Amino acid sequence: MADSLLARWRGIRNRRRKRVAAHRKAVAKLNASIAKLNLTIKRREGKLAGGPGEKAARYLLERAGQTESPPGSNDAPFLAAWRKMIPSLAWMKGQPWCGFACRAAYHIAAGVELPDGVVYTPNIVAWAKAGTHFKAVPATQAKIGDLVVFDWNPGSGADHVGLALGPAVGGLIPTIEGNTSPSNAGSQSNGGGIFKRSRPVGLIAVVARPK
Repeated sequence: MADSLLARWRGIRNRRRKRVAAHRKAVAKLNASIAKLNLTIKRREGKLAGGPGEKAARYLLERAGQTESPPGSNDAPFLAAWRKMIPSLAWMKGQPWCGFACRAAYHIAAGVELPDGVVYTPNIVAWAKAGTHFKAVPATQAKIGDLVVFDWNPGSGADHVGLALGPAVGGLIPTIEGNTSPSNAGSQSNGGGIFKRSRPVGLIAVVARPK
């Protein structure tokens, strides 16, 4: 009788152990699947979010059409908000703001701090050519978010800057720019608004990619 009960108890114990082992295996498999799914979601979110340059360019694109208020003042509520978020550039009130738009877009949307000196476009050209803060790249290899500095009279200087929306194709580079005009009519470097443009590569002083 005792032997029968012992055998029965052992049988129950072994079956219980098998069930526990099977349960643990199933849980481990489920956890692995969840971890894989979470990784896939994280990667997809990262891909959708884009890199710093894409975030900065998208920030300006979402604000395309915004203009100074009052016109010609080099000021507006959105510019005041930028100055508040970047206290080191509080002095920019009333100043041409194409470079400030690039600085603010990277700061606000991408959490990347470009040098305050980008508000003076010749600095960008000098830095890119020296490999400081920026890397100079061909217009045909431009990536979204690269800073594109324009020289309206090639060889005379650096007049204006915007963010690339991709590489140059067919001799034109797509951009999103602050403090410009919506067309070739009006000032191109102090036009008072955020606009999407497409400009000839012959006007480019440098395409500068933040390091």
